[in-house]
Amino acid sequence: MKNILLVGGTGLQGQLTQQLLQERQTSAKLFISSRKVGSATILIDVDQPHTFQNILTADIDLVVMYTVDPKNELMQFCVEHALDYLDITKTSSAIAVAHSTAVSQQLRSNIVLASSWMGSIVPALIQDTVNCSDIEAVKLLIYYSMRDKAGASAADFMAYNAAQKFAIYSQGKKSYVRHFEGAIKHRFAFSKSTLNLYHFDAPDNYVLHHIEQIPTVSSAITYGDNLSGHLLSLMQKWHVFDILPISLRKKLFYANGTGDKTAFDIQLKLKTGKQIKISLINEKGQANLTAFSTVMHIEKLLSDEELLPGVYFGHQLYSKGAFSAALSQNVNINISIA
Repeated sequence: MKNILLVGGTGLQGQLTQQLLQERQTSAKLFISSRKVGSATILIDVDQPHTFQNILTADIDLVVMYTVDPKNELMQFCVEHALDYLDITKTSSAIAVAHSTAVSQQLRSNIVLASSWMGSIVPALIQDTVNCSDIEAVKLLIYYSMRDKAGASAADFMAYNAAQKFAIYSQGKKSYVRHFEGAIKHRFAFSKSTLNLYHFDAPDNYVLHHIEQIPTVSSAITYGDNLSGHLLSLMQKWHVFDILPISLRKKLFYANGTGDKTAFDIQLKLKTGKQIKISLINEKGQANLTAFSTVMHIEKLLSDEELLPGVYFGHQLYSKGAFSAALSQNVNINISIA
C-alpha cells in the first residue's frame, strides 16, 4: 500500500478527490496537509520549507499539490527524495519555470505537471482524437458559471492573475494579452444564446505550443452571461484590477453557488484545412471534473504499469485512447466529436 499526501487538501478540490478515491476504493492511504496543526492533518507550509520533513516522517510516496508552490521548493524536495509529485495548480508561466527546473536534473521519481485545463483533460482529448503534429491551430473555448461551486482556488487564481499579461500564439509568434480582452462570440451546444468570451490564461497555451509544437494556440472564457463578462472587460479596460486589493479581487471572483455545469469546446484546424470540434459537458461542474481527472492521474501513478522516472505533463501519462476510455467511467461527462 502506498501513501498519498494531498497538500492543501482541506479545500473543496481536495475533499472531492478524497471522496472519489474512497468511492473507487483506490488501494492507498491518504494523508492531508494544512498550514495549521490539526489532529487529522500533517503540517506542511510551502512558505516554510523546514515543514517538508514531515513528509518523510509519514513515509509518503506521492505528493499531490492543491496549493501554489511559488518557488517550486516542494517540487525540489520531492526530486531530492525520489518522491512522485503531481501538481494541478500552475499558470502558463509557472508551469514553464517548473518544467525547466525539473528537466535540468537527474530524476529518480515522476514529476507530473497536470495544470492544463481541468487537470490536463484538454491536451489528453486532443491526443486521443488526432496526432498533434497534424494540427495547425487550437482554440479552447470555456464555459465557466459563477453559479458553480468552484471553491477558493479558482477565485485565488483570478485574483492574483487578473492584471497580469500572458502569452498566446499565432503561427509560431508570441503575443501578450490580458484576461477579459479580445471578445469573441461563441454559442455552446446547450446554450440558447450566443455568449461573449474573453482571453484566458489556460496553461494549455504553453503545453500545446511549446510541448506539442502546435503553431497557433489561444484560450477564451465566458463567466456564464454576457453582462458579467462585459463588466469585467470594462474593469480591465479601466485598469481597475491594477489598483484593486487582492482581498477584494478574491471576493469578486469567488463562486460559491449551489452548482452548475461546466463545459468547453476545442476547435482544431488541421494542416490539411480540416476542422474538428471536441465538446465536453460535465453537469456536476468544474471542481468535480478537475477532481476526477486528478484521481485518474493518481491511479495511473499508483498502477503497476512501468513509468520511467522523468517529467510528464498530465496527458503524457497515457497511451492514445486510454485517457478517453478512463474518462468515460464518469457518467456525468458527455463528450462529442464533430
